[in-house]
Amino acid sequence: MNQVKFKRVTPKTFSRLMDTGLIMALAFAFLMGGAGPALAKKVLLKVPCSVPFSVPVLGDDIIGFIADRINSTSQGTIKMRLYEPGKLVPPLEVLDTVSSGKTNAGYTAAFYYAGKNPASVLFSSFPFGPEPAEYIAWYYYGNGLKLYQEMYDHYGYNVKVLPAGIISAETSGWFTKPINSPEDLKGIKMRIALALAAKS
Repeated sequence: MNQVKFKRVTPKTFSRLMDTGLIMALAFAFLMGGAGPALAKKVLLKVPCSVPFSVPVLGDDIIGFIADRINSTSQGTIKMRLYEPGKLVPPLEVLDTVSSGKTNAGYTAAFYYAGKNPASVLFSSFPFGPEPAEYIAWYYYGNGLKLYQEMYDHYGYNVKVLPAGIISAETSGWFTKPINSPEDLKGIKMRIALALAAKS
């Protein structure tokens, strides 16, 4: 496969890439490992999801769009079938299921596995973290995607990472009193999705 380098990825460029099937090819490499002869066979990708399709932005807006594009641009050679959380596997077992080979793909967020892989929170939305454009720049121009893959390799997962969507940093908090220093956070009960915040 020829290597393509982009100086800047705009929404128009991304749409053109989707139309030419480059994203489909990347998804194929992600799931099938680079087996060239397999292109002639029909492939069914069973994709359990950790996020309900009804969730705006994170749900069907992202993974449904990708599935539609793969299904239409592959000319019937690749079919992506999505499963709501719990239909195929429990929502927080998607990573382990793909790694073990029980399914050949999955849609999940890295921070769901922070208990097993503490570094995973760096590759998800977290309080005070990067915005989507900053994540994309880091992933594709600053070795972030290489580190993302190395993190899973380090923890012994048999998966290939392919970012499917990036969201803004998690809101840092709404408070009933001013927060001017770390000491002001002591004793406050708050809900944050990531273990990184709890350890800081």
